[in-house]
Formats: sequence, structure tokens, C-alpha cells
Amino acid sequence: QIQSSGITTKTGVPFRRRSNGDSSAPEIVSSESALLSMLARGLLPRDMVRLEDFSSEYTRNWASQLLSGETPVQILERIDDEVLRNLATQAFSYDPIPESSEEAIGMAEGCIRELRKGRMDSRANQIQPEIGSMDAEQRKALYQQIAAINQATDA
Repeated sequence: QIQSSGITTKTGVPFRRRSNGDSSAPEIVSSESALLSMLARGLLPRDMVRLEDFSSEYTRNWASQLLSGETPVQILERIDDEVLRNLATQAFSYDPIPESSEEAIGMAEGCIRELRKGRMDSRANQIQPEIGSMDAEQRKALYQQIAAINQATDA
């Protein structure tokens, strides 16, 4: 769904804006673009990437299609909206992509770690207002969960 106040997904997650001043076109998160490009080139094991690693319904959908064996060309042919087609083209064209599968896996691990940590940080920021209404035991349990998540994403 494209809203007049900016481009967002149907779930309301905004795309990041392009840094070149073109405010009419969204920008794919570079880690997501790198993962999509490496998937498209067959450099990653299919079970390495999870759909929830992608922040928008569009990138999740494109990842799902790639994981189902479709090519970027097949995906692009079905996108009627020019803005989304350009976005998909950008997503599949991350550069530089490692040439070897081993290097690609190392790069993908870094991208996935960054995306998952960002998602956990976002979730932590969302629940911050709720903390004030919790009793001491609930806050303690929540802080323990956050610490465990931080340890897992930092490892």
C-alpha cells in the first residue's frame, strides 16, 4: 500500500528513504538486499535465511519466491507497480557480492545477525512504555529476557 505520507507496507512498516534526495522512492535495507542478492545467485543454503529476517511484506515475499526456486526475472515480470519493480531490482542488485559460497555465508551471517539484533532492539523499544506499569517481578522477568536476547544476538 502506498500512502501519501510516505511509502509503507500494508502492515505499516515504512521503507527507508533513499539518501540521494529522491524522496519519492523507498530504499531497501542493505542487509536485506545483500541476502536477497546472494539467494538469487544461489550462494546461500536455503535453510540459512528465515522469512522473518526481512522487515517488509515485499522483501519477505521476494525471499519466499527465491526460496521456492523462482528467479529475479520471474519475480520482476509479475510486478506491475513501477516503484515496487525498481525497489525489487535494487534489492536483487546488491554489490559487491562475494564470489565464493564460503565468503557469502560469512557475509550472510553478519547480515542476519544485524537484522535480528535490529528487530530485537525495535521490540525492546516498543515495550519500554509498558515497563512502568509492571510490578517488580514482571520487570525483573522482562529484563532477564532482554538480557538473554542481547546475549544471543551478540554471540
